[in-house]
Amino acid sequence: MNINDVFQDFTLLSGVDLFYKGNKEYFIASDNFMGYYLVPIMTIIACTFLVKKQKITIMGWTLLGITVINIMMVWSGTGVFGCCLFMLLLSFSVCKRKSTERKEIINCKNLIILYIALYLLIVVFQAGNLFSFITEGLLHKSANFTGRTNLWSEALRQIFDSPISLIIGHGGASGGRFIIAGLSSGNAPHNLLLDVACQFGIMGVFCYLKMFYVAIKKLKTYEETLIGKTITFALFSQFIMYLTEGTYLLNTLQYILITLTWNIDVLLKTEKS
Repeated sequence: MNINDVFQDFTLLSGVDLFYKGNKEYFIASDNFMGYYLVPIMTIIACTFLVKKQKITIMGWTLLGITVINIMMVWSGTGVFGCCLFMLLLSFSVCKRKSTERKEIINCKNLIILYIALYLLIVVFQAGNLFSFITEGLLHKSANFTGRTNLWSEALRQIFDSPISLIIGHGGASGGRFIIAGLSSGNAPHNLLLDVACQFGIMGVFCYLKMFYVAIKKLKTYEETLIGKTITFALFSQFIMYLTEGTYLLNTLQYILITLTWNIDVLLKTEKS
Protein backbone atom coordinates (compact mmCIF):
# COMPACT_ATOMS: atom_id res chain seq x y z
CA MET A 1 0.00 0.00 0.00
CA ASN A 2 1.37 3.43 -0.90
CA ILE A 3 0.47 6.93 0.23
CA ASN A 4 -1.99 7.28 -2.68
CA ASP A 5 -3.98 4.29 -1.41
CA VAL A 6 -4.08 5.72 2.12
CA PHE A 7 -5.36 9.11 0.99
CA GLN A 8 -7.89 7.55 -1.39
CA ASP A 9 -9.39 5.49 1.43
CA PHE A 10 -9.51 8.22 4.06
CA THR A 11 -10.19 11.51 2.27
CA LEU A 12 -13.03 13.76 3.37
CA LEU A 13 -16.55 12.66 2.52
CA SER A 14 -17.21 16.08 1.02
CA GLY A 15 -14.59 15.42 -1.64
CA VAL A 16 -11.11 16.88 -1.92
CA ASP A 17 -8.81 17.44 -4.88
CA LEU A 18 -5.98 14.93 -4.74
CA PHE A 19 -4.13 12.94 -7.33
CA TYR A 20 -6.63 12.97 -10.20
CA LYS A 21 -6.57 16.25 -12.09
CA GLY A 22 -10.05 17.69 -12.37
CA ASN A 23 -11.61 15.00 -10.17
CA LYS A 24 -12.45 14.92 -6.49
CA GLU A 25 -11.71 12.03 -4.16
CA TYR A 26 -14.41 10.72 -1.83
CA PHE A 27 -14.40 8.00 0.82
CA ILE A 28 -15.40 5.33 -1.72
CA ALA A 29 -13.83 6.55 -4.96
CA SER A 30 -13.27 9.60 -7.13
CA ASP A 31 -16.36 11.30 -8.55
CA ASN A 32 -16.08 9.74 -12.02
CA PHE A 33 -15.87 6.24 -10.56
CA MET A 34 -18.52 6.62 -7.86
CA GLY A 35 -21.33 5.14 -9.96
CA TYR A 36 -19.41 1.91 -10.58
CA TYR A 37 -19.31 1.34 -6.84
CA LEU A 38 -22.83 2.48 -6.04
CA VAL A 39 -24.70 0.29 -8.57
CA PRO A 40 -23.27 -2.94 -7.07
CA ILE A 41 -24.03 -1.56 -3.60
CA MET A 42 -27.63 -0.84 -4.64
CA THR A 43 -27.84 -4.37 -6.05
CA ILE A 44 -26.69 -5.86 -2.75
CA ILE A 45 -29.24 -3.75 -0.87
CA ALA A 46 -32.08 -4.88 -3.13
CA CYS A 47 -31.06 -8.56 -3.12
CA THR A 48 -30.67 -8.54 0.67
CA PHE A 49 -34.25 -7.40 1.17
CA LEU A 50 -35.56 -9.75 -1.52
CA VAL A 51 -33.85 -12.72 0.15
CA LYS A 52 -34.82 -11.85 3.71
CA LYS A 53 -38.22 -10.19 3.21
CA GLN A 54 -39.22 -11.48 -0.27
CA LYS A 55 -39.77 -7.84 -1.22
CA ILE A 56 -38.08 -4.46 -1.07
CA THR A 57 -39.51 -2.81 2.02
CA ILE A 58 -39.80 0.89 2.78
CA MET A 59 -36.42 0.68 4.51
CA GLY A 60 -34.94 -0.89 1.38
CA TRP A 61 -36.29 1.83 -0.91
CA THR A 62 -35.04 4.43 1.58
CA LEU A 63 -31.51 3.02 1.45
CA LEU A 64 -31.66 2.90 -2.35
CA GLY A 65 -32.89 6.49 -2.41
CA ILE A 66 -30.07 7.63 -0.13
CA THR A 67 -27.58 6.00 -2.49
CA VAL A 68 -29.05 7.88 -5.46
CA ILE A 69 -28.92 11.13 -3.47
CA ASN A 70 -25.21 10.50 -2.87
CA ILE A 71 -24.43 10.32 -6.59
CA MET A 72 -26.64 13.36 -7.17
CA MET A 73 -24.53 15.34 -4.70
CA VAL A 74 -21.33 14.25 -6.44
CA TRP A 75 -22.96 14.83 -9.86
CA SER A 76 -20.84 12.64 -12.07
CA GLY A 77 -22.89 12.50 -15.27
CA THR A 78 -22.10 8.84 -15.93
CA GLY A 79 -22.80 7.81 -12.35
CA VAL A 80 -26.02 9.80 -12.11
CA PHE A 81 -27.36 8.22 -15.29
CA GLY A 82 -26.30 4.69 -14.31
CA CYS A 83 -27.73 4.80 -10.79
CA CYS A 84 -30.97 6.46 -11.88
CA LEU A 85 -31.34 3.97 -14.75
CA PHE A 86 -30.98 1.05 -12.34
CA MET A 87 -33.47 2.62 -9.93
CA LEU A 88 -35.95 3.26 -12.75
CA LEU A 89 -35.73 -0.28 -14.14
CA LEU A 90 -36.04 -1.82 -10.68
CA SER A 91 -39.05 0.35 -9.81
CA PHE A 92 -40.71 -0.51 -13.13
CA SER A 93 -40.14 -4.23 -12.54
CA VAL A 94 -41.62 -4.11 -9.03
CA CYS A 95 -44.68 -2.21 -10.28
CA LYS A 96 -45.06 -4.58 -13.23
CA ARG A 97 -45.39 -7.58 -10.91
CA LYS A 98 -48.58 -5.99 -9.63
CA SER A 99 -49.97 -5.81 -13.16
CA THR A 100 -49.55 -9.06 -15.08
CA GLU A 101 -51.28 -7.60 -18.14
CA ARG A 102 -48.16 -5.78 -19.32
CA LYS A 103 -46.11 -7.61 -21.90
CA GLU A 104 -42.57 -8.47 -20.84
CA ILE A 105 -40.17 -6.46 -23.00
CA ILE A 106 -37.31 -5.72 -20.60
CA ASN A 107 -35.31 -8.93 -20.60
CA CYS A 108 -31.72 -10.07 -21.10
CA LYS A 109 -32.02 -10.53 -24.85
CA ASN A 110 -33.57 -7.13 -25.53
CA LEU A 111 -31.17 -5.32 -23.21
CA ILE A 112 -28.16 -6.92 -24.95
CA ILE A 113 -29.51 -5.87 -28.36
CA LEU A 114 -30.14 -2.35 -27.06
CA TYR A 115 -26.64 -2.14 -25.62
CA ILE A 116 -24.98 -3.25 -28.85
CA ALA A 117 -27.00 -0.64 -30.76
CA LEU A 118 -26.02 2.09 -28.29
CA TYR A 119 -22.36 1.07 -28.42
CA LEU A 120 -22.28 1.28 -32.18
CA LEU A 121 -24.12 4.62 -32.24
CA ILE A 122 -22.21 6.33 -29.42
CA VAL A 123 -18.69 4.88 -29.53
CA VAL A 124 -18.12 3.56 -33.06
CA PHE A 125 -20.19 5.96 -35.19
CA GLN A 126 -20.07 8.71 -32.52
CA ALA A 127 -23.61 9.92 -33.09
CA GLY A 128 -23.65 11.60 -29.70
CA ASN A 129 -25.85 14.43 -30.94
CA LEU A 130 -28.77 12.00 -31.00
CA PHE A 131 -28.57 11.88 -27.22
CA SER A 132 -27.81 15.54 -26.58
CA PHE A 133 -31.19 15.93 -24.86
CA ILE A 134 -29.78 13.64 -22.16
CA THR A 135 -26.10 14.68 -22.06
CA GLU A 136 -26.73 18.41 -22.39
CA GLY A 137 -30.32 18.78 -21.24
CA LEU A 138 -30.41 16.48 -18.20
CA LEU A 139 -26.78 15.85 -17.22
CA HIS A 140 -25.44 19.27 -18.29
CA LYS A 141 -22.48 17.68 -20.10
CA SER A 142 -21.23 18.23 -23.65
CA ALA A 143 -22.61 16.22 -26.58
CA ASN A 144 -19.12 14.83 -27.28
CA PHE A 145 -19.08 13.37 -23.76
CA THR A 146 -16.50 15.85 -22.47
CA GLY A 147 -14.01 15.13 -25.23
CA ARG A 148 -14.26 11.35 -25.02
CA THR A 149 -15.11 10.99 -28.71
CA ASN A 150 -11.54 12.06 -29.57
CA LEU A 151 -10.19 9.45 -27.19
CA TRP A 152 -12.38 6.73 -28.71
CA SER A 153 -11.24 7.61 -32.24
CA GLU A 154 -7.58 7.46 -31.25
CA ALA A 155 -8.10 4.22 -29.30
CA LEU A 156 -9.78 2.60 -32.32
CA ARG A 157 -6.95 3.80 -34.56
CA GLN A 158 -4.35 2.24 -32.28
CA ILE A 159 -6.30 -1.01 -31.98
CA PHE A 160 -6.41 -1.39 -35.78
CA ASP A 161 -2.86 -0.08 -36.17
CA SER A 162 -1.54 -3.55 -37.05
CA PRO A 163 -2.69 -7.17 -37.06
CA ILE A 164 -0.72 -7.77 -33.86
CA SER A 165 -2.30 -4.88 -31.98
CA LEU A 166 -5.72 -6.00 -33.21
CA ILE A 167 -5.28 -9.59 -32.08
CA ILE A 168 -3.24 -9.31 -28.85
CA GLY A 169 -3.12 -5.57 -28.17
CA HIS A 170 -0.24 -3.40 -26.95
CA GLY A 171 0.25 -5.16 -23.62
CA GLY A 172 -1.16 -4.79 -20.11
CA ALA A 173 -0.92 -1.36 -18.53
CA SER A 174 0.16 -0.53 -15.00
CA GLY A 175 -2.93 -0.04 -12.90
CA GLY A 176 -5.15 -1.39 -15.67
CA ARG A 177 -5.59 1.89 -17.55
CA PHE A 178 -4.12 2.10 -21.04
CA ILE A 179 -2.72 5.56 -21.70
CA ILE A 180 -3.28 6.58 -25.32
CA ALA A 181 -0.03 7.70 -26.93
CA GLY A 182 0.02 10.77 -29.13
CA LEU A 183 -2.46 12.81 -27.12
CA SER A 184 -1.22 15.76 -25.08
CA SER A 185 -3.69 14.93 -22.31
CA GLY A 186 -2.12 11.49 -21.88
CA ASN A 187 -5.56 10.08 -21.22
CA ALA A 188 -7.08 6.62 -21.09
CA PRO A 189 -9.75 5.51 -23.62
CA HIS A 190 -12.57 6.16 -21.12
CA ASN A 191 -14.41 3.11 -22.42
CA LEU A 192 -14.07 -0.29 -20.82
CA LEU A 193 -14.05 -2.46 -23.94
CA LEU A 194 -11.70 -0.11 -25.80
CA ASP A 195 -9.40 -0.12 -22.77
CA VAL A 196 -9.29 -3.92 -22.74
CA ALA A 197 -8.90 -4.05 -26.54
CA CYS A 198 -5.97 -1.59 -26.47
CA GLN A 199 -4.18 -3.76 -23.95
CA PHE A 200 -5.11 -7.31 -24.98
CA GLY A 201 -6.69 -7.07 -28.43
CA ILE A 202 -9.76 -8.95 -29.56
CA MET A 203 -8.51 -12.05 -27.76
CA GLY A 204 -8.60 -10.14 -24.49
CA VAL A 205 -12.04 -8.72 -25.19
CA PHE A 206 -13.30 -12.22 -25.99
CA CYS A 207 -11.92 -13.64 -22.72
CA TYR A 208 -13.27 -10.70 -20.71
CA LEU A 209 -16.77 -10.90 -22.20
CA LYS A 210 -16.74 -14.71 -21.89
CA MET A 211 -16.86 -14.22 -18.12
CA PHE A 212 -20.03 -12.16 -18.45
CA TYR A 213 -21.46 -14.51 -21.09
CA VAL A 214 -21.24 -17.47 -18.71
CA ALA A 215 -22.86 -15.41 -15.95
CA ILE A 216 -25.67 -14.09 -18.17
CA LYS A 217 -26.32 -17.56 -19.58
CA LYS A 218 -27.09 -18.75 -16.07
CA LEU A 219 -28.99 -15.56 -15.28
CA LYS A 220 -31.38 -16.13 -18.19
CA THR A 221 -32.68 -19.27 -16.44
CA TYR A 222 -33.88 -17.15 -13.54
CA GLU A 223 -34.59 -13.81 -15.25
CA GLU A 224 -38.30 -14.04 -14.49
CA THR A 225 -37.59 -13.79 -10.76
CA LEU A 226 -37.26 -10.38 -9.14
CA ILE A 227 -33.73 -11.19 -7.95
CA GLY A 228 -32.83 -12.20 -11.51
CA LYS A 229 -34.25 -8.97 -12.89
CA THR A 230 -32.42 -6.93 -10.25
CA ILE A 231 -29.04 -8.40 -11.22
CA THR A 232 -29.88 -8.06 -14.94
CA PHE A 233 -30.67 -4.36 -14.52
CA ALA A 234 -27.49 -3.86 -12.51
CA LEU A 235 -25.30 -5.43 -15.19
CA PHE A 236 -27.02 -3.39 -17.91
CA SER A 237 -26.64 -0.14 -15.95
CA GLN A 238 -23.00 -0.95 -15.21
CA PHE A 239 -22.21 -1.54 -18.88
CA ILE A 240 -24.05 1.64 -19.87
CA MET A 241 -21.66 3.49 -17.59
CA TYR A 242 -18.77 1.59 -19.17
CA LEU A 243 -19.54 3.40 -22.43
CA THR A 244 -17.83 6.53 -21.13
CA GLU A 245 -15.55 5.26 -18.38
CA GLY A 246 -14.23 2.13 -16.77
CA THR A 247 -11.22 -0.12 -16.34
CA TYR A 248 -11.25 -3.83 -15.67
CA LEU A 249 -9.01 -3.45 -12.59
CA LEU A 250 -10.26 -0.33 -10.82
CA ASN A 251 -13.97 -1.22 -10.90
CA THR A 252 -13.54 -4.27 -8.68
CA LEU A 253 -17.10 -4.20 -7.36
CA GLN A 254 -18.31 -5.26 -10.82
CA TYR A 255 -17.13 -8.74 -9.90
CA ILE A 256 -19.63 -8.77 -7.03
CA LEU A 257 -22.36 -8.65 -9.68
CA ILE A 258 -20.82 -11.63 -11.44
CA THR A 259 -20.58 -13.51 -8.13
CA LEU A 260 -24.24 -12.80 -7.41
CA THR A 261 -25.13 -14.05 -10.89
CA TRP A 262 -23.16 -17.26 -10.54
CA ASN A 263 -24.85 -17.89 -7.18
CA ILE A 264 -28.38 -16.79 -8.06
CA ASP A 265 -29.73 -20.31 -7.49
CA VAL A 266 -28.35 -20.17 -3.95
CA LEU A 267 -30.01 -16.79 -3.38
CA LEU A 268 -33.35 -18.13 -4.59
CA LYS A 269 -33.12 -21.20 -2.36
CA THR A 270 -32.33 -18.95 0.61
CA GLU A 271 -35.29 -16.73 -0.34
CA LYS A 272 -37.69 -19.68 -0.33
CA SER A 273 -36.36 -21.03 2.96
